[in-house]
Amino acid sequence: MTGAICNHYYPKTVEEALILEKLCYHSARLRNTGVYNARQHFFSEKEYIGRQQLSAMTRTNENYKMLICDIADQTINHVHRDFQSYFGAKKAATDHFSSISILFFSI
Repeated sequence: MTGAICNHYYPKTVEEALILEKLCYHSARLRNTGVYNARQHFFSEKEYIGRQQLSAMTRTNENYKMLICDIADQTINHVHRDFQSYFGAKKAATDHFSSISILFFSI
């Protein structure tokens, strides 16, 4: 689901490496929590959850609290963007195939 540009950063000290490892760990867990919350909301409500509501749901998560607020918000924004992209592609495919089926069944 991700297509982010990767900027390589090589830590200069062991302490920097440990900090980066912890940030990556908590960011990945927060992403998993955001995806889980978005999916569960969609399955129960049959509608996609908004960015603010998704952010509010994940603010109580321990991984959110371990990250700097900007990093945590950016992680949740990526989850929201990925789900928007998925539902947009799904709608486009549905519209495309419904117009093709109308053409075939009207003959």
